[in-house]
Amino acid sequence: MSQTPPPPASAPRSDAPSSGRLPSLVAIVTGGGSGFGEAIAHTFHREGAKVVIADRNAAAAERVAAALRSAGGEALAVPVEVTVSADFGRLGDE
Repeated sequence: MSQTPPPPASAPRSDAPSSGRLPSLVAIVTGGGSGFGEAIAHTFHREGAKVVIADRNAAAAERVAAALRSAGGEALAVPVEVTVSADFGRLGDE
């Protein structure tokens, strides 16, 4: 009995916009400076959204935002600790 091999764990990531399904939206990605949050930020960028990278690690947030901007997107890094209400409130101010 022949088995079909499983699909690759992840497709190659391209930061070029794809379908542009979200050009009028702003996506706020908490934890966007690394890991799943970073991947989600890149996905929103590829779909045409403006992306706010909210992360407690300011340098990581700026690194991701800079990568999105260099790929032609609009991105803003906001250092924030979402468990602190004053910080969380700043997201709307930026």
